[in-house]
Amino acid sequence: MAVSENSGKDNSGDEVWETEQNGERKSDEHNHLIQKHDLKQIAEAFESWAKEQELSFWR
Repeated sequence: MAVSENSGKDNSGDEVWETEQNGERKSDEHNHLIQKHDLKQIAEAFESWAKEQELSFWR
């Protein structure tokens, strides 16, 4: 089971953003700010595991 170690929010509930080395916030190709979280890695790990287990819903 995966546990998120970086939810995209701090202890106050404020959003945390990916930043460049100079401290500026990063944005994607649509100019949206990129929230700092590890949910993509969790989803990718689950997908890999589901394929290895040959789960019927992941063919």
